[in-house]
Amino acid sequence: MAHPHSNMARKIAFRHIVGIVERSRVSQQLFSLDDSLSMQINKSTKSFVLKPIISKTEPNEKPNPDLKKYYQDISYLGKHYTFAPLLNGKNIRENKNRVLRRHYTIANCMQREFYQELIKAVSGGDFRKELVEGTGTGEVIIAVNNYGLSKGVARRLFTVDEAIRFDVKGPMGRGLGLTCQSAGSYVAFGAGTGVFVYIDLVARIALGILDLIP
Repeated sequence: MAHPHSNMARKIAFRHIVGIVERSRVSQQLFSLDDSLSMQINKSTKSFVLKPIISKTEPNEKPNPDLKKYYQDISYLGKHYTFAPLLNGKNIRENKNRVLRRHYTIANCMQREFYQELIKAVSGGDFRKELVEGTGTGEVIIAVNNYGLSKGVARRLFTVDEAIRFDVKGPMGRGLGLTCQSAGSYVAFGAGTGVFVYIDLVARIALGILDLIP
């Protein structure tokens, strides 16, 4: 029986891959989880903030400016990161042939501070515009549903282990394929944490109506 996790779709797609295109713009860096910034969305879903690990032996190393807490460019809606947990600097393996890795979509509006400000703005209050400036902070925001799989990445996010680091690559993918010139009628399909892509879209529309973003 197929598991309802989106990873099943990844496995099916993987069997049909004929080649992989690596783009130089895709960033890769090690991250640690700052659980103090997490937000519980429902019983099994949380948003997480991950911060870059800067090597002590590389004093000039800085957080990657391409990684942001908020992506102002509409083309980033629906793009994703890949996450691979590491223990003692080594990849955790899903099985003997495969490194444990999962895909998580950008979730702009699911960071706690942004979400609270957005609710306040649509209710007629003020909104802190610096939250949508799109400044490169080097941080990564994702929303994750914990299916309770013993070998899953989600379990390692929900049960905070300071020894675990995350090899994060992205953003990548086609996303929703929207531009500022997009128009017409669209049909949206989303399940699980996939709905957050569309919540991000609705949040962006709301911010535009309120003249809080270009």
